[in-house]
Amino acid sequence: MAAISLVFFLGVAAYFSPIAIPCKVCIPVALLAIPAIFHLPFIFFLALILSALGDYFGAVHSFPGQMGAFALAHLAYILYFITQKVLHGTEIKGHLTYIRAMTSVVVCLFIIVCCCIIPNVKETFLQVGIGIYALLILTMLRCAMMQKDKCFMAGAILFVFSDFILAWNKFVGHVPNAWLLIMIPYYLGQWLLCLGAMRTKVRIQNSIE
Repeated sequence: MAAISLVFFLGVAAYFSPIAIPCKVCIPVALLAIPAIFHLPFIFFLALILSALGDYFGAVHSFPGQMGAFALAHLAYILYFITQKVLHGTEIKGHLTYIRAMTSVVVCLFIIVCCCIIPNVKETFLQVGIGIYALLILTMLRCAMMQKDKCFMAGAILFVFSDFILAWNKFVGHVPNAWLLIMIPYYLGQWLLCLGAMRTKVRIQNSIE
């Protein structure tokens, strides 16, 4: 994972550099997807590819395309997390208080989106799309919180924070340094999700051996 991380952060550095590189926003996550196709379940690789596609749509200023691609990416992440619980037995019995707390957090975040962001969106189809997207990313967050590796939780929280800043800046009001508050948590979130997946794979292999 050290080599993968090094290459990824070089890609991040390239994005933040003043060097003119075509669609350089896509590079970091695309770099994570390359080793993922060989070492991780296909559904996780698909989540990264769809995220890179979302980055592309963002670069060409297609918000509906960006939202659609990331919605599919979150669906892929959800399926990955569910598969991990089913196949590898993530133990959640006896943790009802934790589950209820996490569910309450997700519900509160969804209420905030519905009350503060969606009313500021003019187009009806975007209002519906943002509502669906919020449900998907918050479901992804809850699924990530139920995994054993805390990298999943941290990565999902950063992902949600990044998207919240993006939506607030676009539809509600100007957020100072929004670009940095969106991209830095987003890249770190994707890296932590990938790190969690790699560590989970190693943990499962060690348990089998």
